[in-house]
Amino acid sequence: MVAPKRKMPSKSVRHVLVCPKCGKMEVERSRYNTKTEQVTCWITRNRPYRCQECWHRFYAPRRAEKIARQD
Repeated sequence: MVAPKRKMPSKSVRHVLVCPKCGKMEVERSRYNTKTEQVTCWITRNRPYRCQECWHRFYAPRRAEKIARQD
């Protein structure tokens, strides 16, 4: 039995990281503060991000960054 192929999102569909506090799209990756945070993010498959407008720091899935980079 052959596994069905997964559909990849079309290039017209783009996921963009948006700040959950202010709604702006000026979001950049943030550094890990501690080793504990790094391990926790690795386990949960999240990464820290920071809004460049309001400086709110939040976590989002790693996959969101890869999808947002596709052209």
